[in-house]
Amino acid sequence: MLLALLFSYYISRSITNPIFSLLSGVRRMTKGDFTTQVAMKRQDEWGELSKAFNRMSQSIASLVEELKQANVRLREESHRARESTRLKSEFLANMSHEVRTPLTGIIGFAELLHEDAEGRLSPAQKNFTRNIVKAGEHLLTMINDILDLSKIEAGKYELEMSRFDMVEMIRNTLIIMQAKAEKQNISLVIETKYPTLQVMADKTRIRQILLNLLGNAIKFSHAHSVVRIIIEQSEHMVIVRVADEGIGIEVEKAEKIFEPFYQNDGRLERKYEGTGLGLALSRQFIELHGGTIGVESKPGEGSVFSFYLPSGKREAPTPDTCEQACKKEPLLVLYTADFLGSFRDFSEKIQKGFRPFLSFMIESKREAIEIVQKHPEYDILVAAQSFQAGYVDMLEGISEHTQGRIFSYIESPLRFVERGQVMRMAEYIPPSSDDMSDIISKTT
Repeated sequence: MLLALLFSYYISRSITNPIFSLLSGVRRMTKGDFTTQVAMKRQDEWGELSKAFNRMSQSIASLVEELKQANVRLREESHRARESTRLKSEFLANMSHEVRTPLTGIIGFAELLHEDAEGRLSPAQKNFTRNIVKAGEHLLTMINDILDLSKIEAGKYELEMSRFDMVEMIRNTLIIMQAKAEKQNISLVIETKYPTLQVMADKTRIRQILLNLLGNAIKFSHAHSVVRIIIEQSEHMVIVRVADEGIGIEVEKAEKIFEPFYQNDGRLERKYEGTGLGLALSRQFIELHGGTIGVESKPGEGSVFSFYLPSGKREAPTPDTCEQACKKEPLLVLYTADFLGSFRDFSEKIQKGFRPFLSFMIESKREAIEIVQKHPEYDILVAAQSFQAGYVDMLEGISEHTQGRIFSYIESPLRFVERGQVMRMAEYIPPSSDDMSDIISKTT
């Protein structure tokens, strides 16, 4: 009987000891020790399993080390890229200043020659001086755009806010563009039910955005077509749409056209002129106002560019609310392309919390990180229409480059496992867009 007990004890220990040994190794590995090894000299199946575990551990440790080295290289490359961007912006700003000063003098002297008070110039010479003025003004406009873009990238651009009538400003802008439209037999039409519409914004920059959009609409439209300017209003937003009947834009290029220096037709022999800065600046100016801009287009049927601008008509805040709002850093709102249709209503709900915010549409983890690196001290809200595999990976990338807190909003209901994955990186997930005030209160 005793012999049977001893034999059964030996058998049970010979089975459980390898299991406990492997389990201990797995536990050490889950705690981050990927160099762990299981000591087992048995020559049976347990021994083979232990050898396989040790080989796996070595492979994982090697991969982790390679990943650490790759992350170090990526951080170094990221630092170099940021430094290169800073130096590029400084160079552009300095060179633009250096070029603008003599160019202004050239334009001034050319205008004096063109006026020809004493009548000494021949018609051909007057034509030459007019061409000098036109070319100089075009170059000066491009230099000013580069300067503005450099200031925005450096975070040094300040809007000059004032209250004005959007409808009146658009009518005056159409008068400026009327001659250009008539040259191509294009009609400009305003569609709105509002005789006046007060907004709080930088009037000069909003006019510049309209001139860019109208100029593009006229340039890319067919003769004898119509360009419509549609003015609408929601509870807290003014919406302006510029619709043309022109050549349209391919779907894959619809977002790229807002990138600096991007040309829809990049060939040297392209038909349409332009620097590729107008739409990039328009997006930057709108986002500085806390608004958004986008395009809907079909090739051959035309395009509709729409921008959404906070109207400034909000519920009057209390003195305490104003004092708290002034102390808040802006909230950085990043949203995915599939969320674009919901973003207008979503942004209005953020505005009700009297919290300033900057919004950017992102299409990749890299793009999100680039934006966060420009505003590392801001709290971040990442919004998406539905849970995707790359969403958590993007949150992880953002967390490595921010000093602020991360919040998440996903329109579609989350499964328990998905919510758990997001909560590993995000501090809070509001149950619905109506609960955005919870995020505002958590970011004070």
